[in-house]
Parts: sequence; structure tokens; C-alpha cells
Amino acid sequence: MTGPNILVVDDSPVDRQYLKTALSAAGYRVIEAASAAAATEALRVESIELMLLDLVMPEVGGLDLLRQLPERRGYPVIVVSGHEEIENKVAALDAGAVDYVTKPYDLGELLARVRAALRRSAANEETDTVRAGMLSVSKLQHVAMVGTRQVRLSVMQYRLLVLLATRAGQVVPLDAIAKELWNHDGEHERQSLRVLVKKLRDKIEPNPSRAMLLQTEPGIGYRLRAEA
Repeated sequence: MTGPNILVVDDSPVDRQYLKTALSAAGYRVIEAASAAAATEALRVESIELMLLDLVMPEVGGLDLLRQLPERRGYPVIVVSGHEEIENKVAALDAGAVDYVTKPYDLGELLARVRAALRRSAANEETDTVRAGMLSVSKLQHVAMVGTRQVRLSVMQYRLLVLLATRAGQVVPLDAIAKELWNHDGEHERQSLRVLVKKLRDKIEPNPSRAMLLQTEPGIGYRLRAEA
């Protein structure tokens, strides 16, 4: 296969084979790793465009591996786990995962999430303009557009929009946003974030009382809609 290289990290040979078969049929080249050590070695010798990562593995778990990965790595990580608890999702997203899929999953949905993550990764590398549906943000010119309408934003509103647009379609955890904007994640920052989100919605939403673009994931964080 000559498509993007996907590293599948899972200690279950059955799950790895299932994913390898499906991904290969979709045109991807699949590299397998049954442990964190094997994944680390694969990352050393292979060029990886995306990682699918299970959380439960012997010795070093998937979450620990995720935290050990370089912060500015050139590939997205999607967690594929049997744990559906919110705290596990928040921990994975906080550690740098771009998405979280719960087992058992629909194969079509997983492949769609893989394609979306690869598209976003490629787009972020190719241009300074981040796009999310009808929204576009120029990181160099500090200009935000909603369709053909230019939006005037405060510095903090702009920083929040860039953060969410860069990870459009993904839930960005509350603590991760607070740390990025204020370098702290206390209750005061969470209240400030709620106010900031409301003001940003007032400027970008067609109907701020019924948010369609900037969506809330209760108890987890915020998601900027990726499609128009």
C-alpha cells in the first residue's frame, strides 16, 4: 500500500488484525505494535501519519505512552478504547489525543474519523489559514471570517478561536483551554472561559442562543464544528 502510514498500537492480536484488514482495504499502510515499547521503536524507524492507540496494555499503558510522545509531533493520535468513562476521555484528550473512539465501534465511523484527522493534519501543515466549515482564521494576519463576513475579535477571543479551529471537530478539554489561554486551570479561569465563549458566540453564531458552530460538551470542553 502507498497511502498514509497508520500505526496501530494494541496488545490484542485480534483487534490489530481487524484494524489492519479494514485500513489496508481503505488504502492505508498499517504498522502494528503490541506494546508501548514496540510503538516507540516503530516511531523511531517509520514515518507515521496517524496513530490508533488502545489504552489498556501491559507494562506501559496507552495513556502513559501518549504523555511521553513529543508535544509537537507531526501525526495525530486517535484513542480506540473499551473504556467509555468521561474521565478516561478527558485524560486522553488532555494528553494530546485528537479524538476518542469507544469499543465496540462502527467501522465506517472510525474510518471517517481517520480521514478527518488526516485532512486536518495536512491542512494545518500547508497553510496558515485554519478552516472549520464556514469559519476561517488567518494566523498570520489575525483575521477571522464567518463566510464572507469579517469578524472583529478581542485578543483572547481570537486566541480561543484559533485553538478551537486548529482542532476543529474535536472536543478540546476545559483544562487544556484554560492552560493555553491563562497558563492555569483553576475555577476562576473556567468562569472566565464561560464568559469568553459566550462573547465569541455572540460574534460568530448566526443565532447565539442556539449555538451551531461552537458546541458545548457538558463537563468535558468545547468543540468547533468542522463542517458547514
